[in-house]
Amino acid sequence: MDMYTPAPPEYVARVERQALRRLETLLTPEQKTGHAPVLAARMGLPAQQILQYAEEHGAIDLIVVAAGAHGRVARLILGSVADTIVRMAPCPVLTVHPHDRTEAGEAGQAA
Repeated sequence: MDMYTPAPPEYVARVERQALRRLETLLTPEQKTGHAPVLAARMGLPAQQILQYAEEHGAIDLIVVAAGAHGRVARLILGSVADTIVRMAPCPVLTVHPHDRTEAGEAGQAA
């Protein structure tokens, strides 16, 4: 989230809790127990925060990020979070297009 003045600490804490709860609902029970996922929520510029998190936690094996959510013109003007992460990440990055879902892909199988 871009902000020009710092948000009140209680607001930041509440937004982080809500984000973690939403992330938690995206995982199936099998994913929660079988893979040891780590969920994190941070405030700030997305690419900067993701890269900073990866640097702080050196054991990151892979970053998965959605790409192509904005149109080409917006990407040219604003840049792309995914592009920045791909170029600067300390580990491999897998980009996925949010609209390229197949039944096999949604079931967790390689498409």
